[in-house]
Amino acid sequence: MKVLIAPDKFKGCLTAVEVARAMREGLLDFLHIPDDEKLHDVQSSAEGGIEPFLASNHHEIRIQPIGDGGEGTMALICQAKPECRTETVSVLDARGSPACASYSVCQRPVQSGQAFIEMASASGLAQIPEKERDPEHSTSYGTGQMILHALQNGAREIYIGLGGSATIDGGGGMLQALGFEFRVAGKPMDLQNAVVSGHGCLADVLLQIDDLTWSKEFAGLLQGTSLHIVADVESPLHGENGAIQRFAAQKGLAPKRFPLYKQALESFARICEARAPLERRPGTEEFTSAHSFSAERGAGAAGGMGFALLLLGARMHAGFEFFCLQVGMDALLDGVDLVITGEGKLDGTSLAGKGPGGIAHLARKQNIPCIAICGKAEDRSHLEESCLFADIREIGRGLSLEESMKRAAELIRQEVRGALKEGRYRGLS
Repeated sequence: MKVLIAPDKFKGCLTAVEVARAMREGLLDFLHIPDDEKLHDVQSSAEGGIEPFLASNHHEIRIQPIGDGGEGTMALICQAKPECRTETVSVLDARGSPACASYSVCQRPVQSGQAFIEMASASGLAQIPEKERDPEHSTSYGTGQMILHALQNGAREIYIGLGGSATIDGGGGMLQALGFEFRVAGKPMDLQNAVVSGHGCLADVLLQIDDLTWSKEFAGLLQGTSLHIVADVESPLHGENGAIQRFAAQKGLAPKRFPLYKQALESFARICEARAPLERRPGTEEFTSAHSFSAERGAGAAGGMGFALLLLGARMHAGFEFFCLQVGMDALLDGVDLVITGEGKLDGTSLAGKGPGGIAHLARKQNIPCIAICGKAEDRSHLEESCLFADIREIGRGLSLEESMKRAAELIRQEVRGALKEGRYRGLS
């Protein structure tokens, strides 16, 4: 029997690796493997990760925690690449305090110099103590410092994962870190200092900016280098589905401030687009036109960071598809009898490009049954009508949220074991 364990994280509770480990233990409980048939590693694990393959005389467990462009996706990709190494950079976090952030560099093939950056590592919400979180005084400057470091150290392909950000600055902080200069009435504006100093809120600063000077130094560094966005968000920058209306509340912005910040991002985007040089789109004979970037898919990701990167010529990648390509998901599914996936909250959005829904779709194409373990299943009827999951199990039924989160690993293990005992899955006995 061959089983693929491929869960996403239980946000705020367990990482995807920790979830996978708990699922593995539940599977081992069910299999009752005797001592003389113990599972053994057939491939070494990445630092901080989990054994990707375990095998015995009769069973094989394949383990690949998944990401869909959200926080942690790039780290999971690099754990699957033994040729990756970690670079640590001194940066400013979203609130402007000194911090250390890490990204991964892959040198295979040597000439590619791929860099995999998590925006959350430098400008993430989780990096800021809860009482200090304030998107009105936060910027993406630290992420720009990471990108600049990768460029200066020879990266030829830079992939930036946009999950878990603390900012709604339209990527303005990142642009300043890369050497772009903002102006107000002909004088330079230090956006970073103005926002994090507390003297004025982000919206006031963005509304004052009336000009942008492109960085010649950055343009020189970018020669021969490609930028890539990896995200699970397809929203444009503006509108009811945009960066402010849809996501700003998650970062701590009060709804009564939405109109001001929508106006501020619209003003900022107009200035940026008006000053953007015309560039030929990669692989085409078409030239970008002014006023197009803010409406593009993914421009609203990470508080508008998607917009700023698109402005710089970055290519957008759907998070889960990119993840599967990087880790070789087709090969991992080959010959598998069962897939076990899951995430903290399973709902309708899980079926639209998110990790568990994505892996279930892939499994269904190959007629492989898939079970899902989750903290909570919302709109269960819709999930069941999709026919993607042979079973959906919620952990901690009858327990308080606090108790179920505290015991999440134990409960996941129990639910996997229970699902396999109660279910009828091909190849299991």
